[in-house]
Amino acid sequence: MEVMVGEDRLSGDLPARRDPVVQNDGERRLNKGVKADDAVSTITGDHLTVLRKRFHFPNDLVVTVPKRSDRACLPPPGYLAIYEANLRVGLQFPPPPELIEILVACGLSRRMDLEIEFTQSLDEWNKEFVKVKYLQGEYKRKYDRNVKEMKVMEEELCECRTELANIVHSVSLQNQQIDRLQIDLVEAQAEVTQLLKDQKASMEKISALEAENKRSQTLIAEKEAALSGLEAPRVIEDFKRSIAFKTIIQNHVQEARNHIYDIERKTGVAVEGLTPSQASGSSPTDSDGDEIESELQKAFALEVDDEIIDVE
Repeated sequence: MEVMVGEDRLSGDLPARRDPVVQNDGERRLNKGVKADDAVSTITGDHLTVLRKRFHFPNDLVVTVPKRSDRACLPPPGYLAIYEANLRVGLQFPPPPELIEILVACGLSRRMDLEIEFTQSLDEWNKEFVKVKYLQGEYKRKYDRNVKEMKVMEEELCECRTELANIVHSVSLQNQQIDRLQIDLVEAQAEVTQLLKDQKASMEKISALEAENKRSQTLIAEKEAALSGLEAPRVIEDFKRSIAFKTIIQNHVQEARNHIYDIERKTGVAVEGLTPSQASGSSPTDSDGDEIESELQKAFALEVDDEIIDVE
């Protein structure tokens, strides 16, 4: 069923209100020619309600009322259906006194009260339903917003965890480096301590060697002084004595050779074991001098070696 809902207009723009019971034949034919779905009019007091908007309702929910009744106690045609439709769509308005009197006369006041109560209950239920829908929408929006915030917080938490893991890794690396540096420092301290000990031992050895060197230098100086003061003149004197003794021997040998040479010359007999060079008496002196010098050098070298051994 379709119902037209419109606006109120003043009754001054319409023809004068007539008795719904007394109608002529022309009006009846006109009413038969007008369709109820196109326009429905209801006169209440000095107002005219024209319903223009279409609303669709099931046929079983609409109370069917005759379009026009010849009895004066019935309401105008289609009024109850329109009023019920208005109540259902929420267009509530207080019924006029004439309609109430008509409904009371027809015995329909109880039904209208029930319909009004039902409509009020339906309106309250609709309001609660709208509130529930609104709250549900608000809850859904808040839930979606909270879900988005949770996703953002989870992403931030993942980033924080990654950053924390990186920080922990870097700190662990720094701790490892510090541990290695600490170990190297301990080893370096041990090496420094050992080097100090070695340096101290070396200094002690150097001091002992320096003392020994001083003592050796003192002994060498003493030996040199003793040798320079005593041994040199003695060696020189021994050398001189040896040279003089050698000269004396050579003179005696030369005299003996000369005597033998004289005997050979006088007698003309050669002496056994005597060579002509020996008998001539020439040049042996030089060779003997060289031999004496070499022997003296050897003797002097042997004496010097013995003195060095004594000093050591």
